[in-house]
Parts: sequence; structure tokens; C-alpha cells
Amino acid sequence: YHMGILFEEEPENDWYGEYEVFDAAEYMIDCMLDSQEWFTYLYDFGDNWEHRVTVEKVLMDYGENYPQVVKYRGQTPYEDCGGISGYYELMYILEHPEHPEYEHMKAWTDQHFTLRYDMDEVNRKLASLYLSDKKSNPMTQNQIYEEINQGKPLKQIQGQSRLEELDAEEDFWDQENELDFLREMKRLKKELEENMDAMISREIGGENGVVMLQDILRCYRKEDLVEICQFHGLKGYSKYKKEELVQFLCRELTSEGIMREYFFYLNEEELRAVKEAAMSGEQQYIEKDLSYLHLGGYCGSLPAGNSLIPADVLEAFRRNCGAGWEQERKERIWLLYHLNAAAELYGIFPVDLLLKMYEKNTSQHLDATGLSFKELDMPEIKKRFVIENGNVILKELNNPETLRLLSAQQKNKPYYSMTKSEIKLLGGEGYLPFGRQMNQFCSYLTEELYEDARDAEAICKEMQYVIRLGKPMGEILQVLDENHVAISENGMEEMVKLLIDLCNNTRLIVNRGYTAVDEEKLQGKGKLSAASGKSAKHTSKIIDFNSLKRK
Repeated sequence: YHMGILFEEEPENDWYGEYEVFDAAEYMIDCMLDSQEWFTYLYDFGDNWEHRVTVEKVLMDYGENYPQVVKYRGQTPYEDCGGISGYYELMYILEHPEHPEYEHMKAWTDQHFTLRYDMDEVNRKLASLYLSDKKSNPMTQNQIYEEINQGKPLKQIQGQSRLEELDAEEDFWDQENELDFLREMKRLKKELEENMDAMISREIGGENGVVMLQDILRCYRKEDLVEICQFHGLKGYSKYKKEELVQFLCRELTSEGIMREYFFYLNEEELRAVKEAAMSGEQQYIEKDLSYLHLGGYCGSLPAGNSLIPADVLEAFRRNCGAGWEQERKERIWLLYHLNAAAELYGIFPVDLLLKMYEKNTSQHLDATGLSFKELDMPEIKKRFVIENGNVILKELNNPETLRLLSAQQKNKPYYSMTKSEIKLLGGEGYLPFGRQMNQFCSYLTEELYEDARDAEAICKEMQYVIRLGKPMGEILQVLDENHVAISENGMEEMVKLLIDLCNNTRLIVNRGYTAVDEEKLQGKGKLSAASGKSAKHTSKIIDFNSLKRK
């Protein structure tokens, strides 16, 4: 990697990639080692075991035709555990018997692995893999393994010994300089996008730069405008040409009935952004996720990720959504928050307890029949739950086998009583309040890896969601990769330690919202019900679905 060269089997053309790629079956690396002391070997592309191979000395008079181990350090590492990051996580679990997964992982490792490294036995196996005098055309890794399994000796593969296209002496940047370069490019990209935001606003908003709803809707294709009409359940739009459809939508979306009903289900962050923009009287680039408004056709998206709410939409909001609307919205949105949060935290939750919790927190009485009617009015896109057989159920878990397993695991366990802030964030924004570990990780992203504060927060929310779904460490790290977070080789170990601390600070759904520590505190103290009004002290802010298998 440090030379910008990559050898892989059956490589695909990647004209814009950061590595010059060569077919591993056709090229020999011998010529590279004359001027290089080390290279990276990547084993198992599923787990990504990354090895640094260092050439310490070349023995010209070596008398054997097979390799030998002359010394080693440590014992046999565990395989199939998610690569380097998964190995660190596994070691952490095995070092902490109080960990919820300790018994399971201990049994798995005891059954599949022998820790003691037997150098003599390894050398006996290596001696059986001697290099014969037979020559072979280029072979893939699988072909080589197949011959080994058949007891055949290794052949001398005839590959190209020179890379004419490559100057091995070229002076490549070291890794840290490359990271600095990537960070600077990210900063310049952001600056360019922000300048483009202002330019695009002037372009679509005319000479005065004031963007109206029609200016944004004209940027859509006609089929997109039709989808917005269908999304709002509008009628009579099929007869219109595109410009007529734009004007039709401008009238409908800013009308009292459509706007009030749709805006009832803005979450707190979205509502705050709309209010601030409406009160300012000036056009603003909003650095918040307004995806619900985008879906409804009420705002535009700019290259830097900012949103722009048109002037006439803000005027209609001031006109249509006054104090009476706010009171009705509060009742509707808090019911949605309770339903979403209960599904996210418990997986399955009795409707009668949900109604008691809702009444306790809002002083609003509601029965099961009233809940059914109100639930029908909620936008499907905002609902992360279904109501079946007297239970609120998380959509992702709604199949008989998973519900049977979950109910069995939760049997006789108390319900954690959520705070209002947890209900609001989990039910409305889809994430739980950041605890110490998440705030620490967010600070690491901004202070050590130079991520923008807004980007760092968004990354942390995405990671929290992935952890809540019980994904392995490899997929958690993939979130960082997809967000182009630059991590040096030296910084990887610290990063993994932070992530392990973060992942282990979980609230288990099978324990109905309690961590293992919380469970211990409750032993001998009776049980808490979701409607009791009592709340145990806790620090964990993440749910772990790891023990549930998706069907």
C-alpha cells in the first residue's frame, strides 16, 4: 500500500483508484523486494486480516525448498472473528467474565481453537509443502489450495518478474502526509460546495436571489412532481403539463389543510429549523437533516448538504401553523414518539402499558380504540412500528420466530422506564442521547481526525444505529470508511479501543432496556414497570440487537 501498488487476483479496471493494480497470478514480487524492506499482505477479504511482512535478511545459501519458522511470539490467534478489529473485541470479551457475551464466546473459542502454538508441528506441515521442480502457468489462490489439499507439492509458477509500467524507485508520500492531504482536500471540497450553494441560489432565485417554491419544483422532473402529488394523496393532477403541475403543487402544498396535516409530524429538529428560518425573515442555508420536508417537496437540497426552505413556504407556515396548531401537533407527535421509542427499545411492548406511559408523560388519556384511529393518521414513513395482537412491535422484528425468541428471552424481566428526553430523541430522531462514550468518540473524530463537528455528529448517529442493530465490528468500521474518515495505521488500535468501549456500553433489547450492570442493581430490589414512574440510574445509551437473528 505504501508504494501505491496493489496485487490482487482477477482485478477490475479502476482508472481513478488510488492504487496501481496488477494481477497477482501473473506477476512475481521478487523484483520489488530489492528496494523495499516490507509489504502488506491482506488475507481473507471477508475478515481483512492485514499483515505487514518485513524482509530482515536474504539468505543466498538457504538449503531447503520449503519455508521454516525460526522464532515466534505469542500464541495462536483466533480465526473467523471479524479480522483485526473483531479480534480486539473478542479479546476484550474474554478478559471480562462479567461481559454479557462472555459465556457464549468462551464456549465458541474452546470448541474451535487450540491456543498453544506448536512450532515443531507447524514446521512439519511446511516441510510437506515443498517447492518441486515442476513448472506451472499462473495459478489462482484457489487452484493452489486445491492441489495442496490433494497432497501435491508446490509448483514453480512462471510469472512476469518485471513490471515495465512501474518505477519502483518513485518517491511516494508516507501515510501521514497522505492523511494530511486527504484532510485538506476534504476542507477545500466543503468550501467549494458552500460557495456553490450561494451561486445556485442566485441562479434559480433570479436577480434578487430569493428562492420560491416554484423555483425548486422546476428543478424536478415531471415524474418526480407526480410522486409528490401521490405522496400527499392529491387528486386531479394527471391533466397538467409540467409547468402547470408546478403551479398546482405550489397552491396545494402551501394550503392550510395540506401544510398543517403534513407539518404535524415534523420532528423537533425540523420544526426548530423551520421556526428559526420563518422568524429571521432572511433566506438561510440550514445545516440540518430536513429529509421529511424534502420528501414532501417543501425544500431544496444544495451541494454542501445544506437545505433551503423557499420564502413562500415560510410565509405559509407563519400563516397556517399558529398556537392552536402547535398544541394539536404536540399531542400527535408525542404519541408517535412513544410508539416509535417503545418499539425501538423493547422490540415488543404491550399496548396497555404504552397507553399508561403516554398518559403519565402527557396527562392525555387514550384508549386502545382511540389509538387505532390516531395511528391511521400517522405518515407511514414516520412509523417504525406495527401494532398487532395488543403489542407495539418493531417492524424489523415482526416475524413469528423472532417474536417467539424475543418473548422467551424477555420473560420475567422488568421494563426500563424511559425519560422524556430519551423518548423524544429515540422516537423522533431515531437515536438515543449521547453518553460519555459516544461524546468521547465524537471528540476524537473532531480533535484527532479533523472531522467537521456536524459531520462527526452525523457519523456518530449512524454508528449508534449500526451498533443497535447488533452489527459486527467490521460493519461498524465500514461506516467510517463510507464517510471517508482517514485513519492512520498507528491510530487504528486507539480507534478500535474507543469503539469497543462504545459497543460494550450497550442496553440490551432482550433485557428490556437494561444493561448488565443495571440488571445487577435490580436483583433483590423488585421489578420496575414501564408505567411505574421510577427509573434506575444508567449510563448506557445504545441498544444491542446482537442476540436476535433476522429471519
